[in-house]
Amino acid sequence: MRRIVYVLVVTFLLIGLVGIIGCGGGEKESELEVKPLPPSTGIETELYTNSEYGFSIEYPTDWDLEEDYMGTVVFFAGPLLENRYMVNVNVLIEEVPEEMTVRDCAKAFVLTAKKTYENFQKIEEYKTTTIDGDDAIVDVITLTITEGEQVFALKDATAMIVRDKKAYGITYDVLENYHDEYLYSFNEAIRTFKFQ
Repeated sequence: MRRIVYVLVVTFLLIGLVGIIGCGGGEKESELEVKPLPPSTGIETELYTNSEYGFSIEYPTDWDLEEDYMGTVVFFAGPLLENRYMVNVNVLIEEVPEEMTVRDCAKAFVLTAKKTYENFQKIEEYKTTTIDGDDAIVDVITLTITEGEQVFALKDATAMIVRDKKAYGITYDVLENYHDEYLYSFNEAIRTFKFQ
């Protein structure tokens, strides 16, 4: 069961980031509302460091991690909910053309997901400059995934950062009814993400 859940989640994430490459950039748009990152939740975390890609991030100590799983750089797996879907936070990295901005990458992610998944809806977007000093776009989305007879109603969040011609996607994926309960895991991930 755990393996099937991984496949569903990671497929969604990869489709979004792969769509970035084909998206043009450069158009000027109005600024988004600037919101600060949430404060630390005080949960017990472990530090994960990736020397190949030059970043570190914290994750809850009672979660599992798996590197290089289906295109993710790292996959943090939390509790299995209702015996059917696992809370998770992931980091994905994709090379992008030099002219692409964080806004371009976030738009590509959303446009690709909109074309791919049922009941897709973007419900929140904001800009912050506090993820290790870089501009970031954070989108909160809802969608439905059907796998066999199981239907998963999800409420996800994605933080997108662009640095040195790479798009970094930090994603949070969970059943919709549990979004607020496990949001601390995403908030802690984006609050602690650092470039080395």
